[in-house]
Amino acid sequence: MEREKYTLTFPVIYPRGAIQAMGTPTEETWPGHTKLPDYVAFKSYPPTPLRDIFIAAGPDLIALLDRMLALDPNKRCTSQQALKSDYFSNRPYPSDGSQLPLPAGLREEGAAGDGAGGGDNARPGAKRKRPGLAESGLAKRLVF
Repeated sequence: MEREKYTLTFPVIYPRGAIQAMGTPTEETWPGHTKLPDYVAFKSYPPTPLRDIFIAAGPDLIALLDRMLALDPNKRCTSQQALKSDYFSNRPYPSDGSQLPLPAGLREEGAAGDGAGGGDNARPGAKRKRPGLAESGLAKRLVF
């Protein structure tokens, strides 16, 4: 059974900030994009080189991002292709979750053994909601 290919239109996928970073699509970067249903013309922005946005990224990560963020959906890599990219096999190799540093606030909570930040009851690398995060205004809910 062949999977159906779903393509969202340009305005849904690329909000204004992304357009300013990746550049406004042209017929060279995304052939036929003006013929999509609900096409909306945007102010013209030149693309910003990814190496100027991600200044600490190496060439292998820039190459992966370039393939993942391609304006033309037919030129974007799949998740399988992304996982096979050089970025995931080059040095430095990924660290084990237990070897990663924790923020100071989480280290202190974890030392208390309350299970909220990595104490005796917590698994290393497990994601947890910090108490009070929603009240602080930092937590955001995405609505689609």
